[in-house]
Amino acid sequence: MSSLLGNNVQIFDPNLLKNYPNISATLGGKSIQDYIAAGGTRSVFLISDDSLLPRSANASGGFGWQINPRASIDVDYVHNYGFDQLGGRDENLPPSGPISPSNPRPVAGYSTVTLMQNFSKSWYDALETQFRTHFKHVDNILISYTLARSFRDGVDFFGTPRGTQRTPHEVGYTETDQRHNLTLSAATSLPWKIQVSGIGKFISGSPFHDQAGVDLDGDGTVTNDRPAGLDSSVGRRDVDQSLQIINSFRASRGLLPIPAALLRLDPFVSIDARVTKAIPLGTTRRLDLLFEGFNLTNHENFTPYSVNVNIVSSSFLVRNGARPPRQMQWGARYTF
Repeated sequence: MSSLLGNNVQIFDPNLLKNYPNISATLGGKSIQDYIAAGGTRSVFLISDDSLLPRSANASGGFGWQINPRASIDVDYVHNYGFDQLGGRDENLPPSGPISPSNPRPVAGYSTVTLMQNFSKSWYDALETQFRTHFKHVDNILISYTLARSFRDGVDFFGTPRGTQRTPHEVGYTETDQRHNLTLSAATSLPWKIQVSGIGKFISGSPFHDQAGVDLDGDGTVTNDRPAGLDSSVGRRDVDQSLQIINSFRASRGLLPIPAALLRLDPFVSIDARVTKAIPLGTTRRLDLLFEGFNLTNHENFTPYSVNVNIVSSSFLVRNGARPPRQMQWGARYTF
């Protein structure tokens, strides 16, 4: 089974590329169809003949303890190992060296021939704990804490190429890895039919995906290329070493070093609360007046997925997006 990616062409001739963004001139005055017919290249995506459905092995176990009539604790361990996960590999590469007129792709007329293969693996381990209790003047208190690790050796999507494909280095924490996750919540009823509740979330920052931003091995793709020795994500482990590799690579290209502060992970902190006043309107009707606030401390929670991850960029790892700041709202709810 295969899927041609339309009339998608890749042009490497610098004499044609200098005409961009004039598409007609970039194609030498030809249409895309005529350019392909005259020997231009197109890309193709194939599913391997021995392709398998991705698989995973899961295990979990735990215990619960009723400490006393008002308090209990639960502890669980969760493990997931994903294997035969999917990713893409360009099978139309010369055995070694960068692609060039003297070292062409084996199959003429095509650029990347991406073959979907089962080479990625992932691991997730978590220790989950939960403590519940209540006091005389507090209806319930819940404290949840998770210590976790999410790790990957491979790529994150079935069509994502391997970057430096002859010598792939794809090991690192995933972009969704969160080491610590603490949640506190409580609710209590006050006189005059007033209820107060709140929740606080405190979550470790996730590491940043990284890539060189340039084609390091001449395979025609820049996706997931990265300097030797650099993990597929930065900020979680060997931070000093990662910073040294990144700045050495930037220096080799005449770029200024980045400060160590850019590799510090951004925690998520949010405290939300609600006050509800119930007004009975007969035996079956009630009016609830609500006032609630979100992110009450107005903590700046950056969005990691909006960060530039190209090492050669002047804005590499510069935060450029954040979740909503403090918000307040009120409302009414009529129940009948």
